[in-house]
Amino acid sequence: MQFIKINNQKRPLTPFDPKYYSNNYNKWNNSAFIIGNDVIILDFDGDNPNDNEIMDYIEKEYPTLIVKTTRGKHFYYKMPKKYKFPKSVDAKSCLGFQCDYLTGEKTSAIIKLNGKVREMNKNFSYDNMAVLPEVLYPLKKGKKLSGMDNGDGRNNGLFAHLVAVRESFPDIDINTLADIINNHIFSEKLDKRELKGIINSAKKKEIKVNKKREISYSSFDELQNRQLPPIIYYVDSLIPQGLTLICSLPKIGKSWMALDMGISIASGLPIMGFRTHQAGVLYLALEDSENRLQDRTNKILNGKKAPKDFIYSIRCDDLDNGLIEELEEIKKKEPQVKVIIIDTLQKVRSLYRGNNNYGNDYKELSKLKEFADKYSMSIILIHHLKKGHEGDVFEKVSGTNGITGTADTTIVLEKEDRANEETILSVVGRDVEFQKYVIRFNKETFKWHKISTYEEMQDELEKEDYYNNPIVQTILKKVKENNGIWKTTCKEVEEELFNNYSDLIDTTINQKRLNQLKKLLLKYDGITYFMYGPNKGKRELVFKKNVGFVDNVDNSTNSTIPTKKEMYKNV
Repeated sequence: MQFIKINNQKRPLTPFDPKYYSNNYNKWNNSAFIIGNDVIILDFDGDNPNDNEIMDYIEKEYPTLIVKTTRGKHFYYKMPKKYKFPKSVDAKSCLGFQCDYLTGEKTSAIIKLNGKVREMNKNFSYDNMAVLPEVLYPLKKGKKLSGMDNGDGRNNGLFAHLVAVRESFPDIDINTLADIINNHIFSEKLDKRELKGIINSAKKKEIKVNKKREISYSSFDELQNRQLPPIIYYVDSLIPQGLTLICSLPKIGKSWMALDMGISIASGLPIMGFRTHQAGVLYLALEDSENRLQDRTNKILNGKKAPKDFIYSIRCDDLDNGLIEELEEIKKKEPQVKVIIIDTLQKVRSLYRGNNNYGNDYKELSKLKEFADKYSMSIILIHHLKKGHEGDVFEKVSGTNGITGTADTTIVLEKEDRANEETILSVVGRDVEFQKYVIRFNKETFKWHKISTYEEMQDELEKEDYYNNPIVQTILKKVKENNGIWKTTCKEVEEELFNNYSDLIDTTINQKRLNQLKKLLLKYDGITYFMYGPNKGKRELVFKKNVGFVDNVDNSTNSTIPTKKEMYKNV
């Protein structure tokens, strides 16, 4: 048995720190029993009608270890092997009375306070604890019956209570239970005939029986041959069914993108050059007023009529207080809705306290993912990035990895500088290939447009730098003048460079600088570069145009480095 040191406010010091544990409650002036998961305590504070009578009845009929408290009693029982009940406050028991049920590793009960051990009916040990009787089990849907008499809704209350017992614990004999309630819980008894009628009605009531839960499994052989529906992409290459995050720093334009995306999907029209799969859309604009939402919608539509299957709301509950239930109701009323956009995620998050941030993030987003998977639909969450965070672009998503780990797809909008017109859209996911696109927000149409892929932009920049390089221009000119092959030396290249670009600060030519251009000369102009000669001091440089290469075209089939034998041929 484990005990913990507590302070004068009856709280553990540094909550449940093992250094304050002991197997003897006499070690400290103030100590409490760590209840654990194998013990459950019925805590009576004397706040309810008939509490004293009920405690006396329990003590007589279901004897166990009892500890007196300031206002009432603690009844210590062993947890039944068949069930593991959670800690609950003001819970209803099968007998219809109300009390707190205390259990768990992070729950304690005071044994000694200010040097005085609380009064007990037996020695404090597991051996003196009985197993919790069935009639004292806690009920989720039970009714508070203690102190009821005629005119308090007693008959209806007993009927509902007996039905709740049958649903939760089918093995309990409700005849015996109802008799105990009538004799010891009610203030005024029912006559036998009336009691029997209520019991019979409760027995006839059709109840929901909790079926035994088992893992459903199949063979891979069966999976191989099963005809599964294809994954739906509501926006090609970007938004498949499932849970998607769209993240950026504030004021980048992600809300404009979300609104345009909703309009485009509901209309079946492309967005940013990507095709859409037409579907009904629910847009939860939780940071907007109707005035702002109307203004933005009209700017994007530019005189066109909004699609019929595009619906919105500017309020909803959070994930802890009924959001999923609200979405279920909308889905029933609007079955055409296949895409839900939530702007922003933070508006539907719960207020968590504690240190398990990863677990909280994972738990919350799992609720949304399960809803999306249930209906093969897409839920798009507008979210933020961390400010000033370096590293992988997807690690900048605000929150723990529980957020990005739960999402099926993550899209990040990022600018190298806020003054830049171009924004990099990076996307990664379970059902989309990693890709980066260059996009730009048009302030006249209020729409985002795709400029190119990131690779295409990098190629253009590389190509621009290549053709603006004075060394490259010099080599191209001399190769052309010499009918496709220019044999020269580093010194001669330096002289040509100086003659053509006299304002250059550095005209030094060496093997390192030329090697940096080797792949680019081959890629963009089909020119092979190598050194020729018996020793380093007398070697010549050779720039040779490949036969069949089309000028200024990136012909990758011709951009292959020749063998040594081919390089020296005709030199």
